[in-house]
Amino acid sequence: MICLIGIAGGRLVNDREWHDVYVRGEAEVGEDLGGIEFNADPEVNPQGNKSGKESMRRPTVLR
Repeated sequence: MICLIGIAGGRLVNDREWHDVYVRGEAEVGEDLGGIEFNADPEVNPQGNKSGKESMRRPTVLR
């Protein structure tokens, strides 16, 4: 598999727009994680973020 893209609501999500809405909501309401603790791997997350962004910039991603 080259990449996996999740699309909800029938359109691609503008990352910047989504992030702004998330930050506002977190500041106003807080974040409910349902009591689950998430531990990020500081070495793996940057790799996944980089490869995900590279995949989304491919000209053929929507074809």
